[in-house]
Amino acid sequence: MGVCIEESGANTKLIMVTELMPKGNVYELIHPTDPKKKIVFKQRMKFAKDIALGMNWLHLAKPPVL
Repeated sequence: MGVCIEESGANTKLIMVTELMPKGNVYELIHPTDPKKKIVFKQRMKFAKDIALGMNWLHLAKPPVL
């Protein structure tokens, strides 16, 4: 939802604010500890497509976000 850059001397902190995911973070969603919560192949491919579209949008933005 937003990004904050905090600069203090030689240290720079980048903080990214994203939306709340009730099922946990993306890593836990892709690598579940419970086999019953495994994501099917079709859903994984949809995730990959959505990520690629988001990255493309960022790269085509004016100015581009790399």
